Amino acid sequence: WRNRGNVRIVRHFYQAVDFNDGSGSTLAGLTLMNAPGGGVLCEDVDSVSIVNCSIQDNADYGVEAIGECDITIERSLIEGNGKSGLYAHDGCVFLLNGSVVRDNGWDGVDLEDNTSDSLTNNWIHNNGTAGESYGCGIWFENYQSATPFVRNNTICGNPTYGIEVACPNLPTPIGPTLIS
Repeated sequence: WRNRGNVRIVRHFYQAVDFNDGSGSTLAGLTLMNAPGGGVLCEDVDSVSIVNCSIQDNADYGVEAIGECDITIERSLIEGNGKSGLYAHDGCVFLLNGSVVRDNGWDGVDLEDNTSDSLTNNWIHNNGTAGESYGCGIWFENYQSATPFVRNNTICGNPTYGIEVACPNLPTPIGPTLIS
């Protein structure tokens, strides 16, 4: 960890931060950038909070959560990562609130087969910068039982879709949300 004024810069060999099989972790007020892998990787971790962080310009995902993770991201900036800004899959409980997700290579937020997803009061824009067939603001895939909750977001400037649902019969309650 390096401290530059009030901002800590974390540089690591592959992931900037890697949580495995733990609980009760919080990242607050950090800048996680330029990792040759992803910014944050969480695998089967309970109660991870990312608050007031900037996760940017990492080669892989900004944040990836795998398995039975309970992850909350609030008031954070996720930008310029090589793949999706946020990728949570295979049983996560995922909450994104009051954050900006922009200029990531693939999708802004990629959610697959989770237990619960809630996205409120976010600005998700200009993702899909890698020029491949990716580029939605929010992507939902392979849901078996969970119903994602999307409310009060601004989703714009993503080259494919604002929200793409790639699973049959998924009710997605979308509250007041601007999609352009």
